[in-house]
Amino acid sequence: MPAAPRGLLVRSTHFNGRADISGAFPPRLAEQAVQCLFVSMNCRTVFSIAPLCALTACQSPGALAQKAPAWTAVYQVSYEAMANCLVERERLPLVTVTPSTYPAERRATVAVAAPTGSALGVYDIRQISGRDTEVAYRSIYGGPGSGAGGDALEKANRCGNPA
Repeated sequence: MPAAPRGLLVRSTHFNGRADISGAFPPRLAEQAVQCLFVSMNCRTVFSIAPLCALTACQSPGALAQKAPAWTAVYQVSYEAMANCLVERERLPLVTVTPSTYPAERRATVAVAAPTGSALGVYDIRQISGRDTEVAYRSIYGGPGSGAGGDALEKANRCGNPA
C-alpha cells in the first residue's frame, strides 16, 4: 500500500494556541510552521487596531478647543470657584485633569484627558459679568445637539447651583 503524501494538514486548533500537525512534518519543523502562522495572525491584529489607536491619540486639548461646544451654560458663581469645583468633580482614577487659570482675562480652562494623554473634553470658563460665569464644554464625542457631555453638564450644574 503506497504511503499517503505528506503536507501541512492542520487537524484542529486548541485554546492553547497549538495546532495538531503530527505526522505531517518532523516535530521541529512543524513547531516552526505553527509559530509562523500565529505570528502572522498577531501582526494582522496589531495592524488592524493601530489606525484606531492613532485616531484616538490625535485629539489634543488644543485641537479640541477648535470644535463647537457640546453645550454652554451661565452660572452665578465666580470663574475661580467654578474651575476649582469642576477640577474636584472630574478627578477619577483613570482621568487626568489639568486646570489653567488666566486671572488677567478672568477665565480658566479645565482639560480632561485619558491616561494616554488624548483629550476627552475641555471646559472653557469665563467671567462675563460681575456675578455671571459662562461655561462651554467641548467633547470628543460630539458637538451641539449630539447629547455629548451630559455628565459634564450635570457636574457643572452641581458646581454652579450648590444645594
